[in-house]
Amino acid sequence: KPNRVTQPRTETAGIRSEKGVDMRKMIILILGLFTALASGYEGLYGVTRGGTIHQFTPCPYADAAWIYLSNGMKFDIRRGEPKIVDNLLAKESDYYIVNCAGSVYPEYVRMFESTGAKVYSYIPNYSFLVKMNEIIKNEISNLDFVDWVGFYQPAYKISGQREFEVLQGMQKVTILLYPDAQLDEVVVLLEKMGAKIDDIAQTKWDGLINCAIDFSYIPEVAKIEDVNWIEPWHPLDLHNNNVQWILQTASSGN
Repeated sequence: KPNRVTQPRTETAGIRSEKGVDMRKMIILILGLFTALASGYEGLYGVTRGGTIHQFTPCPYADAAWIYLSNGMKFDIRRGEPKIVDNLLAKESDYYIVNCAGSVYPEYVRMFESTGAKVYSYIPNYSFLVKMNEIIKNEISNLDFVDWVGFYQPAYKISGQREFEVLQGMQKVTILLYPDAQLDEVVVLLEKMGAKIDDIAQTKWDGLINCAIDFSYIPEVAKIEDVNWIEPWHPLDLHNNNVQWILQTASSGN
């Protein structure tokens, strides 16, 4: 009987002892965490020191001064723009590429637009496609974080796809306009070049014109101020249209 009584008591004491050790470990861990927070330990994300939150500052790209265009053209702003043939070179325009020093932030766009400029899109690296007059251009050029401003040249608007290697013959193209472009006026200009309009559309994002045109006029099309981009037209070809619905979005047809 004594053995039966003392054995459980010994086990219970062991359990209590282990709980006490675990509690002490928890207290030490919590105290260590508060000590780290108070000292501003840099290994913790969002740690406070002196009442402020340390903000992560991304390291600028090594090629921050390079601009990469959608058609494959690229250039280093420190060495100037690439050589462009005369019929694709603009001597004046309201559309510019604005390159910023280092990483870019949303407030940059807000500062641009506060001057009356219109920002359309981002261009790598650290650049924006901006519409502005000469007065606003001079104001933006003087901002501390702006490194370079140059025309968005007609040559930058033409796709680098193989269809444009030889600019001749009647072929179909898709022409994208800026969202605030005068679509009807562009259509009139294209028809004067002999274009056969197949389809037009305008949304809050852009204007679109599908047409057949003699490719010898492509440089003239690119010089139209309201034109943002020109690419070969390709017929739609469905892919991945017969699949099993395995992910739920809680939205019908999504």
